[in-house]
Amino acid sequence: MVSTANFHTPALALAIEGISLALCGVANGGVQRMQRVMNPDLSGLPKYLSPIGGGSAGFVPSQKTASTLNTEIRHAAIPIIFNPSPISDGVEDMAPNTPSAARKLLKQLHPFNLLFGLEALVACQALDLRKPKQKAR
Repeated sequence: MVSTANFHTPALALAIEGISLALCGVANGGVQRMQRVMNPDLSGLPKYLSPIGGGSAGFVPSQKTASTLNTEIRHAAIPIIFNPSPISDGVEDMAPNTPSAARKLLKQLHPFNLLFGLEALVACQALDLRKPKQKAR
C-alpha cells in the first residue's frame, strides 16, 4: 500500500513526467557527444580515443554501454500518469498515479548517473590524448 496525500495531483504528476522526458533528451545528448569525440574527423583525436591506434577498439565498447543506458532511461520515461479507469465509485474520473510517476523518475536516475559517469571517463581520455598547445613566441 502506498500512502498519498489524498488529493488530486495531476499538475505534480505532469511536472514529474516532464522531468522524466527531459532526462531522455539530456541522456541522448551525452551519447551523441561521446560518439562525436570518438570520431577523428570531428574531434581530431585518434579513432575511438585509442592511444595505440591501429585496429584497437579503444573506447568503442563504451558506446554500446551508453546506448543500453540511454535505452533504459527512455524506457523508464514512458508516461504512466493517467489511468482511464474511474475511481472512488465514479466520483473521480481518473487517477494521476503521482507516486508511480515519482518512482519511475527515480528509476531513471541510476542509469542516468552511470551514463554521465561514462561520458566523463570518455572526456578524460579525450583530454589525455590532446596534443599540447604550442607556446606563443
